[in-house]
Amino acid sequence: MKKYLIILIFMAMVFSVPAAVSAETYTETVVTGLGSGYYMAWGTFSEGMCAFSDGEKYGYVNSDGKVAIDCKLSLVAYGFASSEFSEGVARTVINDKICFIDKSGKTVLATNYSYSANANQYSWSDTMNWGIAAFHEGRACVVGDNGKWGFIDKTGNAITDFLFTIGAKFENGKAYVSYEGGGSNLIDLNGNKLFPRDYGRIDEKEDGSWYCYDLTFHPEIEVGTFFGTAYDTNSYDVYDANCTYIKTVKVDKKYETPDRIDFLRAIHQYGFDQNRYSYAYEVGNGLVLAELKEFDEDGNYRVLIDIATKKELAIPPFVTAEEFNDDGICVIGRRCPENNVSYIKIGAIDMKGNLLVPFNYLGSSWAKKFNNGFLLAQRASDHKLVVVKLAGAKSY
Repeated sequence: MKKYLIILIFMAMVFSVPAAVSAETYTETVVTGLGSGYYMAWGTFSEGMCAFSDGEKYGYVNSDGKVAIDCKLSLVAYGFASSEFSEGVARTVINDKICFIDKSGKTVLATNYSYSANANQYSWSDTMNWGIAAFHEGRACVVGDNGKWGFIDKTGNAITDFLFTIGAKFENGKAYVSYEGGGSNLIDLNGNKLFPRDYGRIDEKEDGSWYCYDLTFHPEIEVGTFFGTAYDTNSYDVYDANCTYIKTVKVDKKYETPDRIDFLRAIHQYGFDQNRYSYAYEVGNGLVLAELKEFDEDGNYRVLIDIATKKELAIPPFVTAEEFNDDGICVIGRRCPENNVSYIKIGAIDMKGNLLVPFNYLGSSWAKKFNNGFLLAQRASDHKLVVVKLAGAKSY
């Protein structure tokens, strides 16, 4: 549940030529067991499995590059996050009912929760890939007949009422939830609230403590072309890792929250050129993301900046990316026009800006993510589905 923000990282003009990619930094394996159709990656590796699709159905490939489950599952299963395996199972939809399958494709839990009755009720936990699609600590989040979300156990029994507009995965016995009207809290494995009141926002810090606060939004204040709003808070409550109250901290600066720097304030604080950048955001490890006021000729327009040197990292221009994973790897996507058609091609960098994987693979407006050093991707040169493995990747 640690940082549930998706970090978008982009780049346009650079100060130096990107370093060459060593063939030893990665290998690729063409997926075997496919038919003659057109296939695309449909998710992220989890527990050695990654979904793929033919555009109508989806199945699974293992990390050895072999089809483990044929392409026969329904694509309506709540988007990309639903395809991830956790605790040995993944969620899908069979005959309009939410079901859970094992790694052979066998149904191990068939629930009575309908998909189509609430087809438009998406949990942000799914669409933003918080990973609640399968079970975590013996709990999974499903939508009830009232269109709200609740948690079930591995027998399919509901362990909470269906109350939530947002429900995240359980971690260390806690899950983030939100209620209609915007209030947020943490619950335990039995559905009990852990904070004495609901807050507008809850953040977990690196030391395990929690910062809880309410926000006042100011849509009339322009703070960057991507987010377009500002907000402030007068105070925030601090709780320890066990959700025990510690103190209340007053906030004097307007448009500042306790967990991150304000978009425009980053430009002022670090002395970035306001004529060049319109937006900035700290992403950790001494890096700031900034948005350029001018696109390059292909439409790539955002940068990573080293705070200490105030220089843009020497990596090729790109437009979109997933978050850095626990190994410090980020998959980035570039607009690469060919024959008057603009493609998104993806590669991978580390947190120093080194290009580990070249832009040889087709992506979407959202790039995919390496997990344990593995990525399922479609090779741009021949559209074949391949498993890309980073050097030193952990074996499943």
